[in-house]
Amino acid sequence: MRYAPVSRSSLSSPEIPPLRQPIITDPETQDTYLLNLDIGSFSHGFGAVYRALYTEHKSDTEIPIKSGYVTLKIIDMNESETESRHLWRQGKAGLTDTPYGKIIGSKRIFSAVTNIFSDNDELLCVVLPYMSEGSLRYILSTRPQKNYQRNSFLLFLNKYLLL
Repeated sequence: MRYAPVSRSSLSSPEIPPLRQPIITDPETQDTYLLNLDIGSFSHGFGAVYRALYTEHKSDTEIPIKSGYVTLKIIDMNESETESRHLWRQGKAGLTDTPYGKIIGSKRIFSAVTNIFSDNDELLCVVLPYMSEGSLRYILSTRPQKNYQRNSFLLFLNKYLLL
């Protein structure tokens, strides 16, 4: 599956200028997320999904540690306040169910103010594991036997998707 390079997101409107500095910093941990591939959208187009290079900031050392790729879901809190509030509540409760399905394996949820898309964007960010094989829908569509039973999903997730 091929992804387009990061240029702009469908975060709020087609008139969004190109990314300025595609780095989002978690204000609490100082971990950084370098957005490098726009891999889709979610929540009926209110949010953007990126592959991001995750760099961990250790408070006891000044040397950042590049920790690999993650998936970063981003919602502009100013553009979709209701959706971002709902996702924030779900995130604090463990990120299990959303109105549009389940979020599997979330690592972190945080809000950040950036100048990536426009001045002073207030973004809600959900960090998830990155699946290099593509989305679960894509993976299932490429498998020879497409008739999976409910019980086999746990085995499938364990074998193909867990890091």
